[in-house]
Amino acid sequence: MAVNSQSGGMARTKASVRRAAEGQPSVPHIPRIPQVPVCYVAGPGPALMKRQGMRHMFKNNALSDCTIAVGSKSFPAHQAILAAASPLFMQLFQALDGKKGATVHEDNFSALTMERLLLCLYHGCVEPDCVCNRILSQGTKSADCAACCVSKVSTQDEAIDMLKCAEKYGVEWLKEWCETYLAKQHLRQRSLVLLLRLASQHNCQVLWKKCVRYMAAGKARLGSCVALPAFMQLMKEQPEVATKAQWEAATDLHGT
Repeated sequence: MAVNSQSGGMARTKASVRRAAEGQPSVPHIPRIPQVPVCYVAGPGPALMKRQGMRHMFKNNALSDCTIAVGSKSFPAHQAILAAASPLFMQLFQALDGKKGATVHEDNFSALTMERLLLCLYHGCVEPDCVCNRILSQGTKSADCAACCVSKVSTQDEAIDMLKCAEKYGVEWLKEWCETYLAKQHLRQRSLVLLLRLASQHNCQVLWKKCVRYMAAGKARLGSCVALPAFMQLMKEQPEVATKAQWEAATDLHGT
């Protein structure tokens, strides 16, 4: 490397001398800018460092000024971080006028669900060792990066609980991740009506479209779906939901 650098320098010097002899102005030497890893140029590197720092604050309770209480378990947290990530937390802390040491009680969700929500608000993942961290550190993007966080949720009930929690606290991106996960991992005939009800009740547009697309996979699929006892029950209890799903599926199936 040193030899190449010296040869390059000698070549530049000879060129400068030749230009001077010909009466041409010398061209100033512009040093070669060293290549920087993509993750630092594009931004994910610093973003990863920020996320890791936020996670460190949550795990170590550094400078916490509020507490989220769920049953017998409590999570020290930071008002500014929660308010910046959640409209509901913003309203709650504004009502408290920035009072330090405030406690927010949550009785509608499990401690596990709230802990996962807080992890998402702090660093974007429901689990501390999510693969997202490795993806960002490599400076790459992946459509699966979002879904991998929610994939840590092992059961359908946990994913539904997390979706409802995300909706309550206004964390739309987490809600959409839960919708995508439910559609990918749990959308079957036996769960179709449950997910249709969920999508209708909580305005889950992503999940609703996935359910309709599942029903529209073929004439036989559509016929078997609408013949389900659970779907017939849905038609009795919520005819507008059942009719809408059936009509949209038929429209998709026939391409009209």
